[in-house]
Amino acid sequence: MLGYLGEPPEPGDGWHSGDLGQFDAEGFLYLNGCKKHQFVTSFGRNVNPEWVEAELTQRSHIAQAFVYGEALPSNRALVWPHKPDCSDAELAAAIAQANQALPDYAQVRHWTRLEQPFTPANGLLTANGRPRREAIVERYRQWLTSSDHCEESTS
Repeated sequence: MLGYLGEPPEPGDGWHSGDLGQFDAEGFLYLNGCKKHQFVTSFGRNVNPEWVEAELTQRSHIAQAFVYGEALPSNRALVWPHKPDCSDAELAAAIAQANQALPDYAQVRHWTRLEQPFTPANGLLTANGRPRREAIVERYRQWLTSSDHCEESTS
């Protein structure tokens, strides 16, 4: 990125986008999420929620996931199944499977099934399908920060 059309090129070696990424040995860039979405657990570990959410939604039963753990000892997830008849046991198994691919500090220890999916109509998704993270935290703050009313994931 050299700059915006009609404006002088930006000085320096790169463009500060706020994205987190890394180059592999062959020079390919892998984007890992957005720095402003990263949270820090109570143990001081930085967690990129998009990474954990991607692991969860790659499982056959989870269509949507939102992960939160700011200043908490363990991460929590809000999940929406692919099919309405998906059981809580199937969701728990999918979460446990995702946890196997994650380091301990990024694993989801508590989760709950959403009553409705995130959509642009309910203000929890942008028009292009990205979660409105602040709106989700605001709507589900009590569950995300309390120790009551949650399913514990077995891993």
